[in-house]
Parts: sequence; C-alpha cells; structure tokens
Amino acid sequence: MRLVLPALDINPSNPYEKDVLKGRQELGETLISLVKNFEDPLTISINAGWGEGKSTFLRMWEADLKNESAKVVMFDAFLHDYQEDIFTSFIGAISAELEPLTRLSKEKKSFVVAGKKVLKVATKIGLGVGLRVLSANAVGSECMQSAIEEAKINSGELVDHFINESLENYKTSDQAIKHFKEALKKLSEKLKSETGYPLVVIVDELDRCRPNYAVELLEKIKHFFDVDNVVFVLGVNKQQLKHSICSVYGNIDANEYLQKFISLEFGLTKTKKDFSGKGYDAYVAYLFNGHGFKGEHHDSLKELCASAGLTPREMNHLFMQLALCVVGRGENEEFMWLYSLLCVLKIKDFELYQKAQSENLTLSDLEKNSNILCYLQKNKRVYEFWKYVLSGEVAEGTDYSSLCNRIGIWSSDEVVPQFCEWIDKFVLPSK
Repeated sequence: MRLVLPALDINPSNPYEKDVLKGRQELGETLISLVKNFEDPLTISINAGWGEGKSTFLRMWEADLKNESAKVVMFDAFLHDYQEDIFTSFIGAISAELEPLTRLSKEKKSFVVAGKKVLKVATKIGLGVGLRVLSANAVGSECMQSAIEEAKINSGELVDHFINESLENYKTSDQAIKHFKEALKKLSEKLKSETGYPLVVIVDELDRCRPNYAVELLEKIKHFFDVDNVVFVLGVNKQQLKHSICSVYGNIDANEYLQKFISLEFGLTKTKKDFSGKGYDAYVAYLFNGHGFKGEHHDSLKELCASAGLTPREMNHLFMQLALCVVGRGENEEFMWLYSLLCVLKIKDFELYQKAQSENLTLSDLEKNSNILCYLQKNKRVYEFWKYVLSGEVAEGTDYSSLCNRIGIWSSDEVVPQFCEWIDKFVLPSK
C-alpha cells in the first residue's frame, strides 16, 4: 500500500488524458490564449488549497505549452527554499531551459552576462542586503537606507567599507538592473518571434516555502523580471501566502500587497456541483487503486464520498487516513466500512465524531444526518453493521459479534469508541 500517491504520470502527447478532476483542459486553453496574445509582463496565480490539484494542473499545462513549441521554465520554489539567492536560481533555471536553442545563443549569453553584473554589484555589500539595494529603484531610497543600516548593525565596522563602496556605485547598480532588463527583453522578444509565445516561467509550491523566501521571490519577480513577453504563472494557496506576507510585514492588508504583484488570478474547480459524475467516480478509483486498496469496498467508498459531498482535498485526506488505519493496525480491509464512515464524520461532522469517541453516538444521531442516511440506505450490509454496534440489533443471518471478537472487542457498545481510538493514533497534519 501507499500512504502518499506518486505524482501523476503526464502523457506529453495528451497532457489532460488523466485529468480525473475534469475542467483542467478548459482552464489550460484559456491560459494559453492569454499568454500568447498579450505582450504585457504578466504574473498569473493559480489559487487552490492543498490537495486540490495545483501541481498536477501546472505539469499538464507545461506539457500542453511545450506541444505548442513554447519555452517553459518549471521552477519548484520549495526545492530552492534552502538557497539565499533567488535571483541566481532563476537565471540558472532559464538558462538551462534555453540551452538546446543554439539560435538564441547570442541573446542567452547577453542575458547571463547581465545577470552576473547584477550579482557582481550585489556581492560588494553581501548578496542578501545587496539585492535589496539593487531593487531600491523599484521600492524607493528608503529601502536602500534600511538595507544599509541593517548591514551596519549586522556586520559592524568591517562592512563600512562595502557600504561606502555601494553608495559610490549606486549609479552602477542602476545601470546593472537596466542592462539586465534590456538583455531579458531582447531574449523574450526573440523567443516570441521564433515561437509565437513569450518566455513562460511556472513557479510551483510557493505556499510551502519559508515566509521570507516566498515574499522575496514575489518581489524579485516584480523588480527584476517585469519585462514584456515574460509571463510568470504561480501555483499558490492564497490564504497561506497571505499568512506568509503578514509574518514578514506584520499586520498589513495582504490582499492589497498581492495586488502589486499579481496581474490575474484563477481558481481550480473544487465545488461538488462542478466535481461530479464520471469525474467523481474516476477520482475515487484513482485514490482507491493508487493507495493499494483491494477487495469489495470501492463502490461503497465511492457512494460514501458522493453522499457526504467530499471535496478532492477531503477525499485525499480520507484515503490517507484509511491507509494508515489498515496498515497501522496490521489488519485486512474487512472493517473498512466502519473506519471510513468514522473518518468521514471526523472530516465533515466533528460534533458527531466527538459523540462517537465518548460512547454517546446513537443510531438516531446518524440517521438525522441526511447525507449519512442516504449512504446507509444504499448499503444494506453497512447499515446492518451500524445498527449492531450502536443499538445491539442483530440482523438475521449475520454474526458481527464473532467478527469483533477476533480483534478483542467483546461488546457491541465498545466497537465505535475503540475504532475512534485507533483512528486518533494516526493524526495527519492539517493543511
């Protein structure tokens, strides 16, 4: 079995073939039209919560763009989170993507040389502070003075020499940024004329990064890469990103701050109304098979997810919790119907779950939940088992007491709280 599913294998010739959530291709085509037909320096955010398919969509869209001969740089922000210098990481990623294009060797070389000039000026007062000074033309001289004062505090007399030198070379730093942007513009214009598409940089996993890194990345994109025919597409959890911004800058209006950097925002499908039918069935099958479950419970789980109205994120959580319970307890899947309904209560109706923990849950409580009642009425065997564990009612031809005895439970009223205890031993991190 698997606790965490591997990344979906994307078919380059048919990127959306395995789009079990559906609707992604339409969004992808809309984005392609935007980046192809606008020359503006755009920063587009794809906003969705954890487990709702941002990374998968971005990988599908990357393949779709490459099928159109566009040049796409995929930048995993979390993989570079340990690095102090984001600027160098971007230059390296762009240069590597353009490496095969010998016809762009002149423009690419100029771009890399210009980037090195920016870094050369920055290193005179230290990369961390230096890049802030270099972007002072975009954020104001106050930021430059703040950076210099910071350097004084942190480095003492030793850095005074570098501070004086940075002030003397302030005009040089302006020229370095101007030269870099000009080189980047020539490169992006050449790409647009050759391919019909701008340079597209996809930044994924931004919301998983350290707050300082995430915020600095946004600022570097704005200050250094704000050039025609360069498009950034960010995969973000906007709510988490807003927390990062407030962590860095304190109690500010994070929405207003983001408006300075993000041109357009799109959300992914996540409502039950949009996520239904064959797409819902396919996603359950994907999770069921991907985690390595076997046996007869697929259809029952599908009906439970649909009846409870679970979102893709909640379904991910449910199947991970079930995998933990089955493997952690060293059991087969014969108690899946009990684990699964309790896990759904924990996700969707925690008040009922607390009653289950404390031996106060009744059959009437379950039946008052219309979604749960709908599921039970469609699954006679499951309904009979819950009648046994909550009211002691034994259906004709069943022997649930022997089933429970095999795992050391001797009374029907002990079953539910005992299974809650086992579920609660494996606590998944909240996202």
